[in-house]
Amino acid sequence: MNFTAIDFETANSSRGSACAVGLCTVQDGKIVRCEQRFIRPEPLYFSPFNISIHGITETDVADAPAFAELWPEMLASISGPLVAHNASFDISVIRRSLDDAGLEYPDLDYYCTRVMAKLAWPGMPTYGLDHMAQHIGLSFQHHNAQKTPKHALLWRWRPAAFAAPQICGNWMSHLSSLRDAYTRVDTRRAMDEAKTQRSEVAARISCEPPMSQPP
Repeated sequence: MNFTAIDFETANSSRGSACAVGLCTVQDGKIVRCEQRFIRPEPLYFSPFNISIHGITETDVADAPAFAELWPEMLASISGPLVAHNASFDISVIRRSLDDAGLEYPDLDYYCTRVMAKLAWPGMPTYGLDHMAQHIGLSFQHHNAQKTPKHALLWRWRPAAFAAPQICGNWMSHLSSLRDAYTRVDTRRAMDEAKTQRSEVAARISCEPPMSQPP
């Protein structure tokens, strides 16, 4: 079982404002490499709400590379499919950041441990990462802004990488349902479709007649 667990933090409500990323490479079910990097969002704006969640500020990322500068290094470090808890968020961060930078989408598959957890353990009261980590016996503190920013990030993405092998392993005894738990997503197709939809919406808006002004 080989994959790369990934987790982004954003500076504000924009999915294009990545300010930190954690990457953890798993090979044969074992963690072999972990790293965390700060990213300088453009524009450099941190909302108080996001700071209250992860504790990262403008000062922490002032000398960090922009996403476009860091992306080639990130892409080279990815081994196997991407895995994330609530993967739709992290993939949308990649998609928006690539769009903003004018970069091509990669050929990558991804899996969501939240989706797999729902299939593996139906009926749980919540499928948040901290709860699921506790359920499978991992010590985990999610988004502790009182820690240093680096430690806040570290606490979040390491359990995601630990949890994925156990979630997947739980389903290995249910081979008939494994395809449902391991729904492969063609990232390039999904991203291209989203981009096409945005273009179609923009085209429709540009073709619509202007609203008449009230007398």
